[in-house]
Amino acid sequence: MPPATHPLKTPRRKPRGKVDRFTTLLQETPRRSTTNANADTTTTLLRANLGQFMNAEMFACEPEDFIIHYLPMCEDDEVQETLKLLKDRGILVPRLLPTEDEKVEQGTQAADSTDSGSEREAYDHVLSCFMKSPKVLKDTYESLKRQGLADAAQAVDEKSVFDKIATIDDQIRTTLAKVKGVKANEYFIRMCPDARLKGVLPGCNHRIDASMTKKRGGRLRVTDVAVPFEFKLNRTEGDAQGNAEQLLSHVNYTMNEDVRRVFVLGITVEDDRVSLWYFSRSHSMKARSFSIIENANLYVKVMIALAIATEAQLGYDPLVTHIQGNHYIYKFPADDTRSEDEYYYTLQCLSHDRTLRLTGRSTRIWKVRRVPSPTLHRRLFGTEEMVLKDVSLDAYAPTEGEIQRALFSDIDAFGETEWREHVLLKDYAESDIMDIAEALEGGKYREFFSCVEAEYVGNPGLTLCPLAWSVPDLFRLPNEPLNLYQSFRNAAPADDTESQAFGPRRQCRFLYKYVCTALHDIGTLGEFSDILKQGLTPLRLMFCAGWVHRDISTGNVLAFRTSPNDRWQVKLSDLEYAKRFPRDKDGACTDPKTGTPFFMACEVQTRQYFTRLPEEKRGRKKQGEVATPSVRSGEAQTVSHNYQHDMESFWWIFVWASSSRVNQRDLPMKFGKQYFQQSMEGIYAGGRRSLLQNPLHKNADLLLSLPTPLKSSFLSALEDLRYNIYLAYMERNGPEKADDISTYSWITGDAFTIFFETIEEFRAEWESIELVIESHLRSRDPMVRAKVLRKDSQSSFSQVLPKKRKFEEVDQEFDGKTEGVGADESEVLVEAIPVVEGTEVVGDVPEGSETSEKDERECSDDGFDSGPSKRARH
Repeated sequence: MPPATHPLKTPRRKPRGKVDRFTTLLQETPRRSTTNANADTTTTLLRANLGQFMNAEMFACEPEDFIIHYLPMCEDDEVQETLKLLKDRGILVPRLLPTEDEKVEQGTQAADSTDSGSEREAYDHVLSCFMKSPKVLKDTYESLKRQGLADAAQAVDEKSVFDKIATIDDQIRTTLAKVKGVKANEYFIRMCPDARLKGVLPGCNHRIDASMTKKRGGRLRVTDVAVPFEFKLNRTEGDAQGNAEQLLSHVNYTMNEDVRRVFVLGITVEDDRVSLWYFSRSHSMKARSFSIIENANLYVKVMIALAIATEAQLGYDPLVTHIQGNHYIYKFPADDTRSEDEYYYTLQCLSHDRTLRLTGRSTRIWKVRRVPSPTLHRRLFGTEEMVLKDVSLDAYAPTEGEIQRALFSDIDAFGETEWREHVLLKDYAESDIMDIAEALEGGKYREFFSCVEAEYVGNPGLTLCPLAWSVPDLFRLPNEPLNLYQSFRNAAPADDTESQAFGPRRQCRFLYKYVCTALHDIGTLGEFSDILKQGLTPLRLMFCAGWVHRDISTGNVLAFRTSPNDRWQVKLSDLEYAKRFPRDKDGACTDPKTGTPFFMACEVQTRQYFTRLPEEKRGRKKQGEVATPSVRSGEAQTVSHNYQHDMESFWWIFVWASSSRVNQRDLPMKFGKQYFQQSMEGIYAGGRRSLLQNPLHKNADLLLSLPTPLKSSFLSALEDLRYNIYLAYMERNGPEKADDISTYSWITGDAFTIFFETIEEFRAEWESIELVIESHLRSRDPMVRAKVLRKDSQSSFSQVLPKKRKFEEVDQEFDGKTEGVGADESEVLVEAIPVVEGTEVVGDVPEGSETSEKDERECSDDGFDSGPSKRARH
């Protein structure tokens, strides 16, 4: 008897009940921790590992509930009329009473693998071409073969048995033509077990057994597959898991490649048991299986629903048209802001991560041009290239456009007050005050933001079936998980919300006027620093207006210029996670971790405020001793994202650029691998916290990672800023003063102004240092990647690299070219070469962060270092 957690069983559990809209009505955009696959990792290699990421978002329901909630509605009289016609045509035939031996066989099968059939009355007819289970047919053939009585031409295998699925579909569609008022779509079921699919994104090397598609000839592309099918003759735990993993890997690739897909439906069959699947950005669902033999009427109803489904009901976004390859056309319908429909043709994908989970934002950023219509792809006269962001958002969360309008309204209101008297500005230098005054004049501050020029907000998608229950152990975990995920490369944002509401989501699109360059694509440290310095102005304006950004990263600090000789203009982007601060302004009572792990503030990441040492520990620090929070180790606090957290991200960006992005071959990467990972683990967060608490010049790995020009004055300035950031946290002393705006004045103002003034004094030493360009690392062109000179720079941005594989078969048809493929896709497992070293942390101090027995600085009575001798905080 399979265990209760066996996916074949999908045991019935307590339904979740209806999802209360108000439980998902959030005051900020929620996020989950994201994990992204390396761009080149193959689908088959990821297959066994996807389940560990998907289990948390999987649910199950009865097949009848699945049909009602997730499939197009079929009128009952139309279904009954179709069943009658199928009987008249001999496609459905009366069920014969089973023999005693068959009763025993059926009883054995039910005890071993019945999912929901025993709770459902058998239909009085069966499909004439599917009267016996595949397992019985195979066992009978094997018995005859052992007796020498089997005909080789009558061999029983997956292809011969499940070809009947396509036959049944064709029979049902032909019958529907005779049902009044019903019109079938153009899709049909095509068997395709022997051909690998073709995809645009790297890593596509998988097959599927069958596809509901419109394409009758030639090799199938991933974008041709509307509904994937997977088959197995037997119904063992391994067979069911194999089908589920094959389906999931295909769906994961599809949702990452095909921009049109809002959701994907799928079907798996093991022996005679049929399982229905639904995958979306909101949640994923598996129906308990039913027997195609015992419940032929239920199967016919499913196939009718698929046969009459519209493109939208099959999971395609009607506002996105696939042109070819990676080119699509987005439609922005006419509304109050547009007098007519607008169409945008995608020229290049600027940003998209290959996510391993399906729920979430799945943000794609495109360079686009406006075109006259879906069929005319030339640029519309008088328009320029723009940027389009396509993102899936919680249905009740504010959009970036709404947040931007609220922020700009608050900045305008701030500018109409006696703003120079604002408490946050009390410690600002006059030069910083003048920068703010200039930005406020005539609304010029908008030039510092990447502004939403137009937007489209879609309707909410399907809610979670109210009769469903969670199945967090649906997919088995791999015995030895392969480490195939991005770690050290500048990574996507993540957060650590305690739970997910699994509420409906809506697809949102935003247009931006300027095609900008992300900070991680800036080629020299001098330009990099200039852009970050400019970024202080819009960030300080946000603070003055009572807002925090909450996701400062090199991907959200953009720059624009019209020609290579022009000055860069900073564009602060991605306001999707911005919110008001202090928190009592919007009544928020929780503040989940948000931000990019590389640059996230330590208090936010660890959920612990920096606080003073207990009295008995004040004095000189001993070797390896660091200032620790007064709360118990590991005790989480409610840490509200504040102004200093955004500013701290600037410091992390500088440390990252100087230690991990200098394009010089002889510099090791150990420091970067330790402190810049796409991880939210406590051991990693503790290591970062320790780095902020301890002098930089005592970290041997950092010193080895810096080029010579950065090891003296530049490092000293970076250390002074570190100390001032840490000291500001300690003097604020925990949550009691977190909402006291006056405590942020010096650290958001003069501390950073002094830092930039200091490094400017010796600019000639470092401004020409070349940096690794992110887009070169992502490029599939080896000539472009060859521009990256730093030792191990390619491997440092991926946790593992696959060895070259030997292929035993060759597919001849690949657009006229030869493509190597594996003999058996289920056996194409590439041995991984780990290149990122583990980080062992003991007492918050990572291995490799050395401290001397005697500090170079004296310690004050507070237990702090007395501070840098140059430009210390007063």
